[in-house]
Amino acid sequence: MANNRQTRRPGLCPPICFAAEARPKVGRNGVFLLAMLAIMDPILNQVSTAYGLVVGPLSLLQAMRGAALIAALGMAVTLPRNRGHVRRVVCHITILIGAGVAVIAINDVILNGLEVSNIIAYVQIAYWLTIWYVGVATITDARSAMTVATGLVTGAMITAASVYYGYISGSALNAIYSGVGVEASSGWFVSGKGIAGSLVAGALLAAYLGYRRHPWVSIVFALFCLGASFLTYARSGLMAMCAALIWLSMWSAATGFSARSSWALRLVLASLCGAVIVVALVGTADLAIRWADLDDPQKAGSGRLLLWTAAAGSFLNGSAAHQLFGRGFQGMLDMVYASLGVIMHTHNDLLDMLVIGGVLGLIVLGLIFAGIVVQIRSAPAASPEFAVAVAILLVLGCQAFFTGQLFLPDVMSFYLLAITAVLAYAREAEPGQLAVLRGLTMPVQTSFAHDRFVRKIAVRSGFSGSQLVEEQGGGWDRGNRI
Repeated sequence: MANNRQTRRPGLCPPICFAAEARPKVGRNGVFLLAMLAIMDPILNQVSTAYGLVVGPLSLLQAMRGAALIAALGMAVTLPRNRGHVRRVVCHITILIGAGVAVIAINDVILNGLEVSNIIAYVQIAYWLTIWYVGVATITDARSAMTVATGLVTGAMITAASVYYGYISGSALNAIYSGVGVEASSGWFVSGKGIAGSLVAGALLAAYLGYRRHPWVSIVFALFCLGASFLTYARSGLMAMCAALIWLSMWSAATGFSARSSWALRLVLASLCGAVIVVALVGTADLAIRWADLDDPQKAGSGRLLLWTAAAGSFLNGSAAHQLFGRGFQGMLDMVYASLGVIMHTHNDLLDMLVIGGVLGLIVLGLIFAGIVVQIRSAPAASPEFAVAVAILLVLGCQAFFTGQLFLPDVMSFYLLAITAVLAYAREAEPGQLAVLRGLTMPVQTSFAHDRFVRKIAVRSGFSGSQLVEEQGGGWDRGNRI
């Protein structure tokens, strides 16, 4: 430290000026919790489903998520106030969403009584909403983003491995699909409809994380996840995959196929080659059977058109109170049973929230997507982070419209944390951090040792490489971004 004082150049702020930027312990604990949940949830989810393990009146998975929710809530109330404008806005939006869901839940209790199964539905939303809040508040720099993103990719790889094992061994084939002659695997998850989307998001995240240092290894990981998503034969997941790849192709073309977009083009081309290999290995017969019902309006989309028609009719024919505040979760199940003789949700988040919460439910859904858009807009449109975040949003949108995701806490948490993590690399610079960084940078003839020092400090302060290049007048090689 004494040597640093002697050799420090004039104009450089002492390292002590960054003490205020050190991550609070509760923030570090939050990042660790999020990363561990991403890994442990797919494991405990399948163990709980396969063996039926219970903890008192709850399943093992419910008990784990309940404990995680309590821990996350404790962290949420003790986290320091967010300094970043974007993070502060998104955290406020999550609070508004929570208030709206609470009103809908109270209305459900008034209309349908206190049913434990209904309360669990709202707790599932509270789970991923709290995880989102903690993620936005604690994933604030490259290190925390990498920690959480690595946990997410690890969880996706675990999920994919179980899908492949179930498919190859035949021990975890989907019973419903097997009844119509389709061999599809969802591992030991209850359904493949949720994991099909999170696997695509995991593939996008893997391709992004490794494109700087290990581009082809990251592509292999991405293809591993995409192939598993295909083998679930969830049609919403397949559409989400296509939408994400089409977007990445368009974004790459818009950037002039620059070096920064090479990873996206590589992923698209590798996915096309992978599709050829999958078709050669497993054929197209099962895929054709899955899409064969589109010719019959009564069966199209496994009866989704009937579900959507019933849901829209229940809103239009409902009372003013039902239209404003909804029928509640139990009211939605009762409506579908009365209309179609089955107990299920509408398989569409828009219609789910319309029936459950009425106009208030639509506002809640709009706030969810508004919060995500606010996060995405903080990144430059030409940045890889922007491209990945939009691709994951498209996956969420497809899954939300064609199958519904709001009551799948693990899947929603995956999407929201993935978007939050990648955007932590490209978020807007904080005014206070920028002032400190300006004190450290030397626009003219900086030494290599000094550049390394500034780069290290910038990472601790949460700067992206593009922001630092701009601050230093483009003095760094753009291939060596942070």
